[in-house]
Amino acid sequence: MTYWLLELLEIRLGSQYMQSSVLLLTALPKLSDEETESGLQPTQIMSTPPQTILVQLDTGTPDFSLMSTLIPVASRGVAPVYDPSKSSTAVQTPGMTWAQGYGDGSIFFTGVVFRDTITVGGLTVHNYEFEVCETSKSQVGDPVFAVDFHKSKSRGVFGFGHVDRKKYVGEIANTPVMADNGGEWVVSISGIVVWGTFIKGSFNVIIDIGNRYGFEIPRWALDRYFGQIPDISWNSYWTTYTFPCDYPLPDLVLGVGDTGSVRIPGFIIETFKEDEKANLCRTNLHEGGGWGKHIVELLFVVFDYGNKRLGLAQKSSY
Repeated sequence: MTYWLLELLEIRLGSQYMQSSVLLLTALPKLSDEETESGLQPTQIMSTPPQTILVQLDTGTPDFSLMSTLIPVASRGVAPVYDPSKSSTAVQTPGMTWAQGYGDGSIFFTGVVFRDTITVGGLTVHNYEFEVCETSKSQVGDPVFAVDFHKSKSRGVFGFGHVDRKKYVGEIANTPVMADNGGEWVVSISGIVVWGTFIKGSFNVIIDIGNRYGFEIPRWALDRYFGQIPDISWNSYWTTYTFPCDYPLPDLVLGVGDTGSVRIPGFIIETFKEDEKANLCRTNLHEGGGWGKHIVELLFVVFDYGNKRLGLAQKSSY
């Protein structure tokens, strides 16, 4: 059952457990492949007067989003879509927008947020907030999206179909996405710069910004990077080095592609106090091969699906 439906149940039933309460969802026959991709399509009655919409319950997503009449007719498909203009209880949330993109580039959606009355099975919730699609993949210019997240503001921007030149400084360094990896964004980093000297040593990383990975590089690269700092000590639990908190971190420069490189300023690398008494700190740079959500805090990242490559650049602001 999807997160949004669980949330809906919590709103309706509250924290009290009701053994006799039953939510019945009627699964309709699957539409043709041209009409829908996969899965059961429970009937959902929503708005005032009611509109019957087919939705898919997906345990892999927390979102409740609907195709709508805000999308041009040519991009809607043949299944019924939500029409907020025909609902007397529909209210758009001012200033709120959303965007969603799959890592493999297969789906892009953007839109606005509405509140309306919805009914699923025999359960009705008034003034429920959900996402309404305005654009779909066919309307996005280039098959590319860029991510610019500002940790200092706890907010960021997904740019679909274009790359905003104001979001980064210098040039974007591109590296090909490796083939035969099940749709994951796996790329090769060519080395690391230490004391102004490039040390060649390629290693692969998986880019998954939906994961809670830190920012992981191989042990040899950690050795070289933290070797620029005095009095370091290896922490086997965190698989990283501890160092004196008073010592500023050097910039981390990585080789990207055949000739490119990308710089991560030392001041933006997050530190944590590991030993208060000894004044020792650590970072979220760990040993491994996964780049998770922290990568978009440290770098401007371009997922160029059309050219099967990943672009990295130094952010213009953090």
